Amino acid sequence: MAEIYQDNLEFDGAVSNYEKLLGSKIIFQKEKTYMRLAECCYRINAIEKGFKFLNLLEKELLPTKVYTTYLLKGKFDDL
Repeated sequence: MAEIYQDNLEFDGAVSNYEKLLGSKIIFQKEKTYMRLAECCYRINAIEKGFKFLNLLEKELLPTKVYTTYLLKGKFDDL
């Protein structure tokens, strides 16, 4: 459902649904969910919230895969 909201540019609805997904006990592709949440937060200018998800994402990723999070953090800093 969250991806449908995101595809339709309804980022508030996407954030809400992605957060529900993170609240479930079993979650597949947790890293992808954090990244999509951060992207949606960027679109709605929810900077603090977006940084929170990027920091959680960095904890989930291997050190060699954090480039994308740094790139998005730079976008947040630009705002």
